[in-house]
Amino acid sequence: MFILKDRDGQALAEITPKRRKTYAVGVVDGVFTNLSGNQLDIARFEITTLTQDVRRVLADLGTVADALEYTDDQIKSYLESRGFSIEAQADHSPEPPEASPEQNRLARYIHESNLIENISEASFEGILRQIIQHSELGHVAAWRFLEQNVRLDQDLTIGDLCHLHRLISEEQLKLKHPIEDQMIGKVRAEDELIGIGHKIVKGPSLEDLQAVIDQLNSLCKAEQDEGNELLSIAMNHMDFEKLHPFADGNGRIGRLLINYFMMSSGKPLIVFSSEKKQKYYQAFKEDSPKLMAEFFQDCINALA
Repeated sequence: MFILKDRDGQALAEITPKRRKTYAVGVVDGVFTNLSGNQLDIARFEITTLTQDVRRVLADLGTVADALEYTDDQIKSYLESRGFSIEAQADHSPEPPEASPEQNRLARYIHESNLIENISEASFEGILRQIIQHSELGHVAAWRFLEQNVRLDQDLTIGDLCHLHRLISEEQLKLKHPIEDQMIGKVRAEDELIGIGHKIVKGPSLEDLQAVIDQLNSLCKAEQDEGNELLSIAMNHMDFEKLHPFADGNGRIGRLLINYFMMSSGKPLIVFSSEKKQKYYQAFKEDSPKLMAEFFQDCINALA
């Protein structure tokens, strides 16, 4: 670990070498940004405590990261040329725990589910770190909520869906994908229209939405025929997506519910392949639960 100091010897930041060797992290105006991983092959720095002065230096450093190859000594020299000094200190922080296969699978599922919606800002590594650290935010927190629901053997409610939507929507905003504040965690009113492909869909009645949730709750508790369970959850998923209860995020919520069913059934999570998403969308286009179930099976087989 290094301590970054100013001309007066005041400690401004702790700098810790990163474990992974794929990218370095800088902070510019409070926003985490990936600096070029190929050029920063030796220097792995993560700034954990910042002042505005440090942000400015990192901003300058980031603008030239794509053009230069930096070693540890070069970054040290650059910072010192700007009036800062680096002092080495022993790092006594504990090693982060290794991710389990289940945590890796959960991170892959969340990452791929985001990619299906063209949300690429949340990296697999960042999601995995949130899972290991038991984050109470976003997709990871939504999954923790569903895990608790299964442990307590509780039925899902419309209120639960709104809570899940609020969690992933707040994460969506942090990733710079807009959604109107008044739409977060709220089911669309029946007179509220939304475009889905070439269709205009009105908001669902609460009775229709409750019926889909009741069906999911029943599926989670019923003994499933091995040959029919994917078809059953595919039908439920398509019924949910037809209602499109929220202004945005319905696909991610719907896929959360599919894996909620898989968890309730004691089965591994489905990692929905973003590379095969055309088959996923084709199932909706053809209104074919059979094709949707085949997509699920393809994703399961890919990780078998």
